[in-house]
Amino acid sequence: MHIKAHIHNGAPGRTYRNRPIATALRRSTFGLAALGASVSHHALAQSLATSDPASWRTPEYQASWGLEAMHAADAYAAGYTGLGVTVGVVDSGVYSAHPEFADGRVKPLTITGTFGADGFYFMDKFGRPIDRSPRPSIFSGGQLYSVSGAYNPVYNDPHGTEVTATIGASRDGIGMHGVSFNANVYVANTQATDEMTYGFNADYAYFKNAYGSVAAAGARAINTSWGNPPPADNYNTLEGLRSAYANLSTKLSYLDAAADVAKQFDIIQVFAAGNSGARNSSIRANAPYFRLDIEKNWVAVGAAAKNVSGSTNPADLVLADYSNRAGAAKYWYIVAPGSAITGAAPPYTSGAAWNARTWGIDPNQQTAGYRLGDGTSIAAPHATGALAVIMQRYPYMTNQQARDVLLTTAYHRNAVDGVPDANPNAPNAIWGWGVIDLSKAMKGPGQFLGPVAANLPTGTSDTWSNDISEDALVQRKQENDAEAAAWPAKKATQARLLTVAAAQEAEGIVKSVLNNLAIGLNGSDYKSAVEKAWRAADENLIVNAILIKLTSENIYWNYLY
Repeated sequence: MHIKAHIHNGAPGRTYRNRPIATALRRSTFGLAALGASVSHHALAQSLATSDPASWRTPEYQASWGLEAMHAADAYAAGYTGLGVTVGVVDSGVYSAHPEFADGRVKPLTITGTFGADGFYFMDKFGRPIDRSPRPSIFSGGQLYSVSGAYNPVYNDPHGTEVTATIGASRDGIGMHGVSFNANVYVANTQATDEMTYGFNADYAYFKNAYGSVAAAGARAINTSWGNPPPADNYNTLEGLRSAYANLSTKLSYLDAAADVAKQFDIIQVFAAGNSGARNSSIRANAPYFRLDIEKNWVAVGAAAKNVSGSTNPADLVLADYSNRAGAAKYWYIVAPGSAITGAAPPYTSGAAWNARTWGIDPNQQTAGYRLGDGTSIAAPHATGALAVIMQRYPYMTNQQARDVLLTTAYHRNAVDGVPDANPNAPNAIWGWGVIDLSKAMKGPGQFLGPVAANLPTGTSDTWSNDISEDALVQRKQENDAEAAAWPAKKATQARLLTVAAAQEAEGIVKSVLNNLAIGLNGSDYKSAVEKAWRAADENLIVNAILIKLTSENIYWNYLY
C-alpha cells in the first residue's frame, strides 16, 4: 500500500491523505494538534534560499563529489542546510583554527572526570595493551582526566578534523563545505588517534562522559567514526558477531556508554560500518542486533565509491571494496560517499602523533589544509550531516522520525547488480536501505517503520509527497516468521553437529575449505574463494569455529575478514 499525506494542525486524531491508510502489520496514524492558520515550513524556508539547485553547485560544492551523489543541492535549493540544528562528534579532536570553522559553529567541549576502570587505548593482535608513551596509552580506574575537544598533536591525528568538516565545514567560497554547513557541531575528544581500539579496553565512564556531554550540549545525532576493531573480531558470520559482542559483555563498555546516552537523551548514534570488507557491519554498528531497544537510535553507514566512469549518480556508485556490508544491520544500515572525499586537515608539526605522509600530507607544503580521505569513517559524517539537514526540514519531527526519513528515502540498490531484489522497497544484506538521497528526503518519509505521530505547532502545515509504504515491515515480519518456523529443525541440526560423527564429518569439510582457499588465494579470484569459505562456515558450527580461530590468531589472514 502507498499513500501521500498532507498534514497540518487539525483536530486530534484526524489524518489528511489522498486515500485511506491500510496497514499490514500495525496501525500508523497521525496525532495532530489544535486548529489554526496554515503557514508552510517548506514555503518559509524557500523564501530564504536560492531555489535553483544548479546555483548551489559551486566549485566549493563540487570539491567533494559526495554532496552531488546525495543530491544535496536539491535540499539546499529548498532552503535546508542544517541551520539551527545541533549535532555532535566523538573523535580525535577538531582543529578549530582551520578556516573552515572560522564562523564559530564548531565547538570543542572539554570533559573532566575519572576513569571508571583500568584500560588502555591501543591493542596488539593478542589483545594486549601497546604502550605508546608519552602519548596516553594505559590508564587506571580512578585516574583523573581533563580533555579538550580541540585537536592536540601530542595524541590526536587529522581524523576528527576531517570528520567534523565533512559534517559542518563552512560554505565560505574556499576549499570544500560540509553537508550541513549551517549546523552547530560539538566535538568531544577520544584522547587518541584513529588507531585506538574499540574493544573491552575502552572505558565506559570516559565515553559516557564524552557522549553525554555532547548530547547535553544539544546534539540530536552524534557521529562515531574513530578507531579499529579488536584484532580478534571477525564480522563475516553471525557467530563471529556473537563472539565479538560476548567480549564486550564482561563489564560495562564504551558501547554501553553510547547506548545509555542514546536512550537517556533519545538521540541518534551514527556509526561507521567498518573497513574490513566483511559480510556484516562492525560490532558497534551492529549493536541493535543484540539490543533491540536501541535500534530506533542507531544508524550504521557503509561507504560508496565512484565507478570507473566517474559518475556520481547513485545508480552508478559501487560499494567500496573495503566497506563492511549491511548483513545483520540491514534495517538500520545506509550507504554514503566515502572514497576520495576532500576534507579539512590540521597542519603537521614536528613530533605529532601521526605520520604526515601516511595521511597524504606533504609536511613541506601545507598551505591548502585539505586532504583526500577514504573509509566508512568519512561516509558516516555524510549521514550525520544529512540528518541535520532533514531535522531542519522537519522541525516537528522527533529524532527517530528524522532517522526514519533518512533511511526510507534512500536510493535502493539491488544486492546483486542487474538482478532485481525480491522486494525492491526493502533493505538487503549488501546495501541496506541504499544510498542517501536528500532530494527525496525533502518530500517526507518513504515508508512507515512503526506508529507515526506528526505533531505540528499551531499555525503550520506540511505536505509529504512521497509514496509511503510499509514494505520493509512486511519483509521483516516474513523473515521473522520464516526464522521461527525453521528454528526446531535448526536446533536439531546443531545438536547433531556436536556429536563425534559430526566432528569427523567436519574434518573433511575443513580440509576441503582450506584447499579451496589455497587454490583461490593463488589465483585472481581470491574474493570468491573467501566468500565460499565463509558460506561453508555458516552451515557448520565446527567449521565456523575453526575459521574464526585461524583468522583471529594469524595476522596474515586479516584479508579473510
